[in-house]
Amino acid sequence: MTELLHPGVYVQEVPSAVRPIQGVSTSTAAFIGRADKGPIPGTIQPNGRMAQPVMVTSFTDYQRQFGGFRQDSFLSYAVQAFFQNGGQRIYIVRIAVSTVPSPPSSPPTLPAQRATIGPASFPLPISAINEGLWGNSISVAIGASSNPDPDNFKLSVFYDPGTGPVVVKTYDPVTYEGSPNLQPGAVNPADDVVAAVNSRSEYIAVTAPATGRQTGAARTALQGGNDGPDPQPLDFLGVSALNSTVTGTGLHALDKIVDVNIIAIPGQGNPNTVSAGVEYCKNQRQLQDCFFIGDMGTIVGGVSAARQDTASVTVRTIDDAVGFIAPPLDRAAGDFGAVYFPWIWSTDPIGRGRNPKILLPPSGFVAGIYARIDNSRGVFKRRQGSKR
Repeated sequence: MTELLHPGVYVQEVPSAVRPIQGVSTSTAAFIGRADKGPIPGTIQPNGRMAQPVMVTSFTDYQRQFGGFRQDSFLSYAVQAFFQNGGQRIYIVRIAVSTVPSPPSSPPTLPAQRATIGPASFPLPISAINEGLWGNSISVAIGASSNPDPDNFKLSVFYDPGTGPVVVKTYDPVTYEGSPNLQPGAVNPADDVVAAVNSRSEYIAVTAPATGRQTGAARTALQGGNDGPDPQPLDFLGVSALNSTVTGTGLHALDKIVDVNIIAIPGQGNPNTVSAGVEYCKNQRQLQDCFFIGDMGTIVGGVSAARQDTASVTVRTIDDAVGFIAPPLDRAAGDFGAVYFPWIWSTDPIGRGRNPKILLPPSGFVAGIYARIDNSRGVFKRRQGSKR
C-alpha cells in the first residue's frame, strides 16, 4: 500500500470490487479408447489411488503417459490429429477388459493384468502402476545407498523402450518400515520406500511394506503384464460408478468431470455407439454442455485392415450416410451431437513398406477443428471451412 509522508491531496485508484464474468472454455475434449498404458478408470491403482481420466496438453504429453501408436487402436492417431488441427486440451479415457470373456475365446485370452514381481525373485513386492504388456518392460534393482548407513538402500527403476533398459528413476536414500532413520534427528535420514515410490512413481508401486534391511538385488524384470482381449462396443460406453471409491468406466468415466465439452470415441462408428454418445451428452450431463462427435461407419475387417490399400468403411456413399442416420440414431438429439464421413487417408508412423498409410476416422480431425475455432472465434462460428 502507498505510504503517504506529507500533507496534501492524493489520488489513489482502487480496483473495483465487481469482477467481470470470466469466459469458460468450450474447447476441452475427451477421447475414449485403447492405449498401451495409463490409468484405467473404474479401477484402483496399486498405490491406492483411484484411476481417473487424465488431461494431456500435447501429443508428447500423451505419449509419455499413454504410450505410442498401436496396431489395434485408433486412439493415438485421433489424439495426434486433434493437436495437429488446433486442439489444446484433451482428457484421455483408457479402456481395457479386466474380465475373461464369456464364453471363453479359443485360444483362451487373459484379462488385462499388471506386471508384478514377488518375494520369490525380488526382496520387495512390486507392481506396474497400471495394466498392460508395457509393464513387462520394467525392471528394478536394489543397491547400496549414497550414504554408508546399512539401514538405507537405493531402489533403481529401469524401462526398456525397445532399445535396452535405461534408468528412469532412482530412489535414494530410502529405508524400511520401522527404520531408525525415519525418526526426527536421525544422523542419516531417509524416506520410507513405500511412501517415496507410491507418491511419485509413474512406473511402479510397492504393494507391501519393506520389513527389514535390504542387502541388494540384481536388476530383475516384472512379469505377467497383459493388455487383455479386444474391447467390444459396450466396453467403450462403460457403466456408471458403483460407489464413490471408483469412477465409472468408458464414457461414464466422464460423469463427474465438468469441463469436458467435446466427446469422441474414435473408430467406433456403429449407430448404437453413436446414438449412446449423443444421448449421454443430452440426458446424462447435468449442465448439458457437451457435444458428441461421431464417426460414420466402421472399418471392414478391423483396425488392421485400415492399413491395406483395399481398406473399406461400411459407410462409403451419400446413400450410405443417409441410411446411417435412420433409427436407432436419435436425430431429435441433434443439438448434442453430429456425425461425419468420409474417413481420411493419412501417413502411418508404424506402418511398413514405402509410404505407409492408414484410413483414419474423422472424429479426431474434426474435434481439433472444433477446439481451434472455439478458441479463436467462438462457439457461434460454423465449422465448415477451417480457415474462414
